[in-house]
Amino acid sequence: NDRTFERRVVTYGLNNRIARKVWNDGTADYRTVALFSLGQSYDFKEAQRVGQQFGSHPWSMIDGLFDIRLEHFETYTTVSVSPYREHFADVSSRVRAMLTPKNFLEVSYTRNWILDSNYKAVEPNGESRSYGLGAGFVSRYADLVGHFEYTDLTHDPNKPSQILGWGYELNIRPPGNCWVIHFKQLQVLGG
Repeated sequence: NDRTFERRVVTYGLNNRIARKVWNDGTADYRTVALFSLGQSYDFKEAQRVGQQFGSHPWSMIDGLFDIRLEHFETYTTVSVSPYREHFADVSSRVRAMLTPKNFLEVSYTRNWILDSNYKAVEPNGESRSYGLGAGFVSRYADLVGHFEYTDLTHDPNKPSQILGWGYELNIRPPGNCWVIHFKQLQVLGG
């Protein structure tokens, strides 16, 4: 059954944008410096359902977004909170420091939960958490970007922590700007 036709949903949200005026060759340009967004949905059809094993759950996750982009600093964070279960929030965040727009160092953090159908407990092995580290360097003849992702939460007692994956991208531009040698490798361990 296609649930799309069984829904009557209203979505509400709050968005706040902070802009900054910068001058480029005597012309004003407006750039978003910060964005904050918060939103949720309510399903009227779901609210009318009776006799379900775990009851009705018409409210969607409360989703938040926090995005800041300054000249030498960026952060991008999303949060999703269940209205039916306290103290469980899915979080994804990245913080980047930049010497130039293309030379950067960044750290990231992600935590997710899989709750059971009645939103009361975490499914077995339903929690995941990871940390990431990345960097980028651009020069006249070469670009290098790399990252790796690590977790301290594994469901195997013999592996208390592990690297989840890594990757890099290397572009070499010989003099003359005619061609590029491109190397790229992504590795998801165990995948």
